[in-house]
Amino acid sequence: MAKKIAPMFCPVCNAMGFKNVGTENAGFSVGKAAIGVMLVGPAGVVGGALGKKQTRYICTKCGYSALYDM
Repeated sequence: MAKKIAPMFCPVCNAMGFKNVGTENAGFSVGKAAIGVMLVGPAGVVGGALGKKQTRYICTKCGYSALYDM
């Protein structure tokens, strides 16, 4: 899966100008859990809870927000 890059234009208001408001962890990663189980057994499922980091951008005109993979 290709990573998304920061947006250039807002899909809602078509304005140009997004602001990076920080990063956050997103969800449960099945792939990391499967690798964790193979490496350390059932306790490796905890590795799937680590998820992946995503960056949140907000439109400076209308407030639309979007998450993009890092």
